[in-house]
Amino acid sequence: MQELAITSGAVDPYFRQRLEKAHRNLYNRFISEIDSLINDGKCLTIEASTDTRDREAQKVFSE
Repeated sequence: MQELAITSGAVDPYFRQRLEKAHRNLYNRFISEIDSLINDGKCLTIEASTDTRDREAQKVFSE
């Protein structure tokens, strides 16, 4: 399929390399953003998130 796309001119021969580079850049940015959230203390653990949802559900059902 990739060869057909290249030979038909739908994509240029260097498309795959550019796509892989873009994925690396996006992945690195994603990891960097996660690190900044964790380091700033803004990231909740799964347990905290679950606990918060449970408390919110209890409020709804107790009203």
